[in-house]
Amino acid sequence: MEISKTCPIFGVCGGCKLYNLTYDDQLKFKEDFVQNKLKRYDLPILPIIPSPIVYHYRNKIELTFFNTEDKKIGLGFHQKGEFNKLVNVSACLHSPESNADIIEFIRQWANKHSFSAYHKITKQGLLRYLLIRDSFKNQSKLITFITNGGSSETLKELALALYNNFKIDGVLWSNQPEIADAVLLTHCEILCGKDYLIDTIGDYTFKIPVNSFFQGNTAAATLLYDYIKQLVQSGDEVLDLFCGAGTISTYIADKAKSVLGIEVVDSAVDIAQENSKLNHVQNTSFEAGRVRERLANMKFDTHFDTVILDPPRAGTDKKTMRRIGELNPKQVIYVACGYENLVYNLNVLMEGPYRIESIQPIDLFPNTPHVETVINLLKK
Repeated sequence: MEISKTCPIFGVCGGCKLYNLTYDDQLKFKEDFVQNKLKRYDLPILPIIPSPIVYHYRNKIELTFFNTEDKKIGLGFHQKGEFNKLVNVSACLHSPESNADIIEFIRQWANKHSFSAYHKITKQGLLRYLLIRDSFKNQSKLITFITNGGSSETLKELALALYNNFKIDGVLWSNQPEIADAVLLTHCEILCGKDYLIDTIGDYTFKIPVNSFFQGNTAAATLLYDYIKQLVQSGDEVLDLFCGAGTISTYIADKAKSVLGIEVVDSAVDIAQENSKLNHVQNTSFEAGRVRERLANMKFDTHFDTVILDPPRAGTDKKTMRRIGELNPKQVIYVACGYENLVYNLNVLMEGPYRIESIQPIDLFPNTPHVETVINLLKK
């Protein structure tokens, strides 16, 4: 498959580093990357599963407001390798095409109505970030403004204009005076509409609040979840760690005897329970708490056939991996999006009675170096 579209800010924007490669070459790059990261195990990896779509696949983008050299408000992405330099963007080849008009509308409104953009050095200015989440099923959106101070009334007129002119399910506001250069979303206030989307992965429907984790490539997530489900044996008792909004738990439940999901964020556990009910799934349960602490408090005779873990990019810790081994499941399915601590995590299990059965890369992030990998471990 050839790359046929061009990005006008490729090489300036720091987001997409593989746009200059054909998609076939991108897949080869990622296969080689995974093979190199796991080379110590001297095992072949399975051919990478490609994304069904290469462009406009992301269901979530974050943009930053900034001050341009001509003293206007810009809205875009960080320049490659630069902390304080940004580049204006409207149409992004990762984002749904319908977002381009919304981004331009907001940028023009901010300039026309004399809003101010946050300055990272002086820590002054109102507008910090814009978050857009998309439901591919309903072709609808959530728009969230993240500001440095201000109030909901400051953005009310803009929110209503967006809500009335575009297909948007909700517009929200979050105040973030913290210095951290990242979207935190500690609290969101609804300006109009609602604070969640409804979308589907495969045949399953999920409620997605604005601050909930959801796989960024909805189409490829179906392939990821299908593969995980394929690995689960019929009638298994499954433990799903770092379960988030319960998407994997719900997706595999009809093949399992039972699924217990554990997640540190209380609100995510509430949504996980809702998502199972939404899909008429009755054999899942969810508990809130830190994974390591929940595992430590489990009785040693607690039985699970399969443990699935999909930890954050940084992986997890040695105590968590050791406790998984002590539960003595016949299978551990590790879903990795980061590789810094992956070998460290896997080695804890492989020092015991586990071996790697298969390594399956899946491309959820076309045109970027990132790749998801599912490692299936079985008892020796």
